[in-house]
Amino acid sequence: MSSGKKTCPECGVSVKETNYERHLQRVHGKGLEELKAAEKEHHSSGGDNKTKLLVVAVIVILIVSIMAYYLVFLTAKDSDGDGMSDEWETENGFDPDDPLDALGDKDGDGLTNLEEYEEGTNPKNPDMDGDGMPDGYEVTYGLDPKDPTDRDEDPDVDGATNFEEFGMGTDPHNSDTDGDGMPDKYEQNYGFNPTDASDGQEDRDGDGLVNADEYTYFSDPGNSDTDDDGMPDKYEVDNGLDPRNAGDANKDADLDGYTNLHEYTLGTNPIERVIATIVIEGYDESVVVELRPDVAPITVSNFIDYSQSGFYSDTIFHRVIDSFMIQGGGFDTNYNKKPTDPPILIERTIDTGLLHVDGAIAMARTSDPNSATSQFYICDGAQDQLDAGGMDPDGYAVFGLVTSGMETVRDISAVQTENKGGALSDAPVIDVIISSVTITWED
Repeated sequence: MSSGKKTCPECGVSVKETNYERHLQRVHGKGLEELKAAEKEHHSSGGDNKTKLLVVAVIVILIVSIMAYYLVFLTAKDSDGDGMSDEWETENGFDPDDPLDALGDKDGDGLTNLEEYEEGTNPKNPDMDGDGMPDGYEVTYGLDPKDPTDRDEDPDVDGATNFEEFGMGTDPHNSDTDGDGMPDKYEQNYGFNPTDASDGQEDRDGDGLVNADEYTYFSDPGNSDTDDDGMPDKYEVDNGLDPRNAGDANKDADLDGYTNLHEYTLGTNPIERVIATIVIEGYDESVVVELRPDVAPITVSNFIDYSQSGFYSDTIFHRVIDSFMIQGGGFDTNYNKKPTDPPILIERTIDTGLLHVDGAIAMARTSDPNSATSQFYICDGAQDQLDAGGMDPDGYAVFGLVTSGMETVRDISAVQTENKGGALSDAPVIDVIISSVTITWED
């Protein structure tokens, strides 16, 4: 639908169609015929301008395309077919007509000239980024020959920077280049060859530990007694001692009365197995327990002291609960509570790793976690609720495990019980009496 207005081609004014001719005659002194001629000329000149612009645009595009073509042609031209452009060869002093110069290494950095071209490095500078590592080394091991900051990086986390790895001739992406069990930096620190696997099996200090083992145990491969405690590293490692801790020389790992150093001078084992044998009246099979002084030394030492003093002889198992545990070591056969030594500190299961499994032996106590004295119990079945964090945050201290005699434990656990008052609410009707507890040491 027409808007009812027209725009004057002479002045651009919009007027009603009914007044259009009058506007032309009065304002511009033109008639309708002249108007049509002017409109025709206007449209014609507008079309000519658009055509001119289009032609100019096409010409510009052609010029740019031709220039780009020649630019690419000139830079990519490879007259001798050696993979390097003529322009690059000319800039770097090579012969664009000699294909053999692609295989040369002008700067001696380990990269051929062709590889320098492909990597974008300078064939006349062996260390383009000036980081102390030749371009060839960096390219070989995946570093950036144009980035000097990678000099101080340590991608294989062996303690040696990339620059140090270059100096050692090792692989910066392999912490143990020769695969001998010793990291490259460790070998450098101790004067070994990080590219020679054979030195891992040598024993430089003659202590019985090969160099790779010295690394494993953090001992000095050039010192047969790293901590200078009088015991060679090999002896300490073999016997579970610490070759870096001089303090263990005066300890008694197996609680047999001899220090570890004394055991070494005697040629005996400082960590013999500690065995407790509990003999019970009326039962043919004794209960044999292996104690663990290596992880619960306080508790085991306490139990050994009571055992060797004869304290447990003629005491009773005064608390017995079927499929739970048997507890004894506190009352004599007259149901009198025996006087004890001061209580000991608890060694929690979370610290020792000894849990309330079937046959575990542990110390009884009051609600105070550090109140254990002489009383002990043996589990009839696993009782993990007694571990630290179970029914009690601290739990109860396990210090060994029954190795034989569990049938005796289960027989005692199943005996008839009665309430004899006080702490004797689950006491056997017929007394279960401990004849003796003896301690022995075995290899």
